[in-house]
Amino acid sequence: MKKSPLDRFFSNSLIPNISRLSCFFLLLFVELYFFKYIYKTNIIQTTDMSLSIADTLWREHHIFLYKVPFLLLIFGTIITYLVVRHKLNKLGKLEQWNWVKGILFFGINIILFVLFLILNFYIIENKGGSYSILLFLWYLLAVLLAASLSFVFFPPKTVLNVIRRFYLEIIISFVLAWLFLNFYSYFQKLWPFFSWIVGKTVYFFLSLLYSDAVYSPASISFGYLYEGIPTVGTSSFAGAIFKECSGIEGMSLFLLFFTIIVMLEWKTINKKKLLLLYPLGVGAMFLINILRVTSLMIAGTEISPAFAAGGFHSNFGWILFAIFFVIFEFFSYRWMKN
Repeated sequence: MKKSPLDRFFSNSLIPNISRLSCFFLLLFVELYFFKYIYKTNIIQTTDMSLSIADTLWREHHIFLYKVPFLLLIFGTIITYLVVRHKLNKLGKLEQWNWVKGILFFGINIILFVLFLILNFYIIENKGGSYSILLFLWYLLAVLLAASLSFVFFPPKTVLNVIRRFYLEIIISFVLAWLFLNFYSYFQKLWPFFSWIVGKTVYFFLSLLYSDAVYSPASISFGYLYEGIPTVGTSSFAGAIFKECSGIEGMSLFLLFFTIIVMLEWKTINKKKLLLLYPLGVGAMFLINILRVTSLMIAGTEISPAFAAGGFHSNFGWILFAIFFVIFEFFSYRWMKN
């Protein structure tokens, strides 16, 4: 009897399992970012924020609340898969999927999501109370939310069997993911320093081309003065070098993608060559960002500010990143293999 597409989707072969895992992360992403939108919108509307627990949670822990658990789950799962992918056949035949249980767990997931929202509305609307208990409940519901959603796509016995068989690899993988995210978070905080370097370097190049090149160590945006955020350009077009133009995003993405490739090919590459490739790739990404910002200022001066601040600003950066990363990976991969 020929299997339907849904039956094949819930079979035990490799591709369907990857598809199920992708659907799991997609739904989790939708749920958490829907929560983020509601949470942030209600906080903005909340008054007397100086005494609100929600204000403290949002200002001091919003990264940990809606972003890090999701990223930790993604990176931890990816690293775990890369570590145990050659050992999965030791699990034997996996439990066949039960549609009734899948629908049941999806209903439980929706209930938990509603409770998740209620808890956050409580945090937003109430002042005082036990901060540590609220934070504990937040993370508890977040874990239950992810667990119930995973049971929608993978039978509970299968998930528990994987955890029981590879618990040590899972712990190590999530510790590595946590260390990477902490390094990533620390690296992201360095953007003002890189912004200063970008501003000075772009000003140097512009001064070679234009006699009216300008540079300021501070920026004004929407009526606010930002000390330490440089403004660079010409008398006809200039811009502030905020985080998006500091190069930190491109360097961070390079570290992420290149690290994933390194982990995939860990057993077949020359590890010593990574000591050269990592700084070379990060440095090249930073230089490409300087080229992008310089080109942006030239486009705004020579063509039009609207063109530079519009599609050119939005698209030129990721196009350069994609081209560079493909070229870098093509040559570095062959070199690492030798």
